[in-house]
Amino acid sequence: EIISVSIVASVAAISFYPFSKGMAVASVYAACNYYYVHRRAHLEQDWAKRKIPWHYDHHMNTNQDANWCVTKPWFDYILGTRVISSPDLQEQNPLGIVLPPVLSRWLTHKVNAIFPAKWVEKKPTIVSRYDQAS
Repeated sequence: EIISVSIVASVAAISFYPFSKGMAVASVYAACNYYYVHRRAHLEQDWAKRKIPWHYDHHMNTNQDANWCVTKPWFDYILGTRVISSPDLQEQNPLGIVLPPVLSRWLTHKVNAIFPAKWVEKKPTIVSRYDQAS
């Protein structure tokens, strides 16, 4: 993983450098931040559940085709890949940052109106009358 992230960061930094040294530095920072957060999430699952529940949901949920974002969940909302498996794994707001509760609720309401998060569907358990008789 570190090789892939290094290659992408290098290509991005080299591409941005002639136009904006700030964007070149930002691309390297973003790659380092991604690697740090993703690696720590795999090494400390309790930390991941508390700090990045959207990505914890990606690994611990049965749907591996959802919740791809690592550092912030907002892009999963835009792509429609945010699937929440339980209320305790729902982030405070779609930006994944600490905001005042009033602002957080307002933002969540507005974003969900345009890019609603999906919830894992609970499949009903089928109980036959033969199971009830025993």
